[in-house]
Amino acid sequence: VICGNFDTAEARNLIEKGFGNLKGKRKRVAERVKEETSSKEVVLKHPSVINPQVIVGWKVKGNNIFFEILESLLSSGKSSILYQELKEKGISYVSYANYQNFSILPNFYIYSIAEDIDRLLKELKAILNEVQTIDEDEFNFAKEKLYKSEVFDRESVESEAESIGFSLSVYKDINYYKNYFDNLSRFSFNDFIKDINFL
Repeated sequence: VICGNFDTAEARNLIEKGFGNLKGKRKRVAERVKEETSSKEVVLKHPSVINPQVIVGWKVKGNNIFFEILESLLSSGKSSILYQELKEKGISYVSYANYQNFSILPNFYIYSIAEDIDRLLKELKAILNEVQTIDEDEFNFAKEKLYKSEVFDRESVESEAESIGFSLSVYKDINYYKNYFDNLSRFSFNDFIKDINFL
């Protein structure tokens, strides 16, 4: 996304000056990915990796606002569940949740680095059970953090352009950006509880 007081020809010149000629680029065809229909565990080992790393992930579909609130609840700052339950207690060095809604197969995952993997997995299981029983105050707090983060992101023209570009490239719809705050405010605690059973 390019913002500024210039016409199309000027914009093209600026792009080609910074990124090279736009002509003659070979189109890349996305490789088809075979979807997994059941859960599985993959273990990879490499001598350069000192501490074990764990990714627990789910292939997901549904309301984007739900997954963004869940990500906020689990790993947005020191008030988040993963930080308090894993990082502060010394169970993991790093733990965060992430919603990948722009990939070929949308997914939600939790990533952690820890010495004691068995203990980590046990705690993660307890955390996932805990998330399914959160109360409305915790939900509203996570939702408020998400709202404030988005407001902050829109403070600069650069970040706003990035948000518009994301809406257009991922959702093919500028209205996702325009209506984001309305959709976030309308998403209720009951909506969240209804969707949480995917864990």
